[in-house]
Formats: sequence, structure tokens, C-alpha cells
Amino acid sequence: MNNLGTLLVGVDPPDPDGARHWYTQAANAGDTKSMYNLGNLLAGTDPPDLNGARHWYTQAANTGNTDAMYNLGILLSHRSDPPDVDGARHWYTQAANTGHTDAMVILGNLLAGMDPPDLDGARHQYTQAANTGNTDAMINLGVLLSERLHPPDLDGARHWYTQAANTGHTDAMVILGNLLAGMDPPDPDGARHWYTQAANAGHTGAMFILGNRLVVMNPPDTGGARHWYTQAANAGNTDAMVNLGVLLSQLMDPPDLDGARHWYTQAANAGNTDAMANLAILLETRLDPPYLDGTRHGYTQGHKKEEE
Repeated sequence: MNNLGTLLVGVDPPDPDGARHWYTQAANAGDTKSMYNLGNLLAGTDPPDLNGARHWYTQAANTGNTDAMYNLGILLSHRSDPPDVDGARHWYTQAANTGHTDAMVILGNLLAGMDPPDLDGARHQYTQAANTGNTDAMINLGVLLSERLHPPDLDGARHWYTQAANTGHTDAMVILGNLLAGMDPPDPDGARHWYTQAANAGHTGAMFILGNRLVVMNPPDTGGARHWYTQAANAGNTDAMVNLGVLLSQLMDPPDLDGARHWYTQAANAGNTDAMANLAILLETRLDPPYLDGTRHGYTQGHKKEEE
């Protein structure tokens, strides 16, 4: 019966009524997997049947189904109005105690976000999950150690960010780069290494940061900055487009005004008001003869955006 329900959910078009019938038959016969699947089905209908989902998740959770415990916690904490935080904490804890790493992470999040926060409890849950290889737990633990503790445990944060970064997690690489750049004394080589790793993996924020760091070096690495701004701009990062325009028009010798105009225009068309203003200034003061119609348009569009 459970398999038939799963089949009906997966056909094109799906048959949710048929699936609900067979899941219910199996769930009433004591099949825990069907209880769990029925909870998922009811939680995902439009409109959702949260009471029904809660009932079947609870039935499955009481038989030891850890995914049901986890989903019941999410339903209670994120989908109930008002949220049942105590109930969610109970079921997340039950699932975490069985080794469910996602439950450990979300329980850590819940504990860290309480008023007042239970940072010791959150740290314990993050550490448990991180030790199993969960990269989200590693990052959250790093954030807790570096930003929530007084005094911060920067060495501990660096350890966990590095663990996550070494798995290929690009956000962890960027956060680790930020940590190293902001240490006292800073570790600019280490920061650049991790920004570069993330940028080479396609992280546009890392590309933008690298461009910013290279352009303010003494002497500036304008070639490197141009490369990374261009990579980020081609990926749609409008701030990188603006900075690339600034680099091309103000830092290159000779300036590349056509290139700057191109990137300011791309960013302006995407709604970036800084680009609109910079484009207007370029058209008015840097072109010979000046393009005053374009100047007026750029200032007008930027003003409209600021009013919105």
C-alpha cells in the first residue's frame, strides 16, 4: 500500500487523492513509513492540512521514525501559528539523540535563537553534527564561536571554517577569508588564498572581494582586479560592474571609457543607482563631446530609484 501511494505521488500528473487513500490504509495498519509519507503529503497540499500532518508525523515519531521527528519539529517551529517552540525542541532533541545530524543543526539554531539564547546547548549540538562531517554545523559553530561568545574563540572558529572549506564549501571559504583578513594581526595571504579558492569555484562574492582587495594593494594589482571584477560582472554582480567601470575609467592608463560605459550601462539597466550616477557623470564630463541626453536620463533614473 505504501509503495502504491508513492507510485501515485510520482506519476505525471500525480494522483494525490489516490496516494492519500493508500497511505492512510497502510498507516492505519501500523506502517510507520506510510505515516511519515502521509504527513509529508498533507503538509504539502494546497492548502496544507497541518493538523493532519501533525497527527501522522506524531504517530510515526512515536514509533521511532527520526525523519518524522525532524519534520514534526519543523512543522511546530516554522509552520504552526503561533509556533510551538517547546514541542519543536522536544522532537528535534529526540531526533538528534538518535544521531540525526540535520536535527542537531536545527536544534542548535533554535537554541542559539532563543531569548535568552542557550549558547552552550547550541554549541554542543553544532559540535556533535560537525564531528560527523556536517558542513552547515561547522559554519554555524564557527559563527557562534567568533560572533556570539564573549570573548570570541577565533582559533576555534578558524578551525571549523577551515574544516568546512576543505570540503569544498565556498561560503565557508569566503567566511574564513573574512576572518583571516580581520584578525589582529591580519593574515592577508591566508585570506587571499581562500577568496581565490572560492572564486575559482564560481563564488561571485569572492570574485568581488578579490577585486576590491587587489585594487587597493600598494601598488594596486589593476590587472588582477580587472580579471575578478569581470568574472563577477559576467555572472551578474552589479556591484562588480560598477567597480569595474570605476577601474576602467579612473585607474587605467589610458582610461577605457568605452569599457566603463558598457559596464555602468549593464549595472544601470539592472537597477543599480550608483551605476546610473556614474554613467551620467562619465557621459557629461569624460566624453568629448559630452552626451547630455544620456546624462539627463541617468540622473533621472537614479532619482526615481531613490524615491521608490
